[in-house]
Amino acid sequence: LVDVFIKHDLSFCFVEYDGIKAWVKYINPAMQCISGHTLVSNITRIYMRVKVKLKQTLANIQNRICLTSDLCIACTREGYIFLTAYFVVDDWKLNSKLLKKIEERLRAVYNFGSGIALRLDVPTRWNSTYLMLDKAIKYKKVFAYFKLSDNNYKYCPSIEE
Repeated sequence: LVDVFIKHDLSFCFVEYDGIKAWVKYINPAMQCISGHTLVSNITRIYMRVKVKLKQTLANIQNRICLTSDLCIACTREGYIFLTAYFVVDDWKLNSKLLKKIEERLRAVYNFGSGIALRLDVPTRWNSTYLMLDKAIKYKKVFAYFKLSDNNYKYCPSIEE
């Protein structure tokens, strides 16, 4: 049951729903449905075990590690950046490990938030150009980051702009 919650990123309170409890009883009357607190405890224990194992594996690597990042947007419109490490271990097997969601770290380093949205210029509004440029200035570091990380990004504002 814990594996299902991890795999599908279900809410911990899901096990507290009457319908789920009834379904579990229907499937196996002898099975006792776990509480949300037990579920959290089990998931935390699995997380800590996997974290320790991953740290030991990464500490023993003497070769190079390739890091890739991936941008995902949740249905709540929150953006997440996932960092994956690829490495070859002693038996020459390629490994891929999802290291951590690093949205908070990037936000702290580059000092930009997801609550700000860019505005577009509206010809019928007298102050829309000012509002557009005002918001763009807040994204100055993001534009510079895109210039460094994306070869297809050709319209980066210059220092004067």
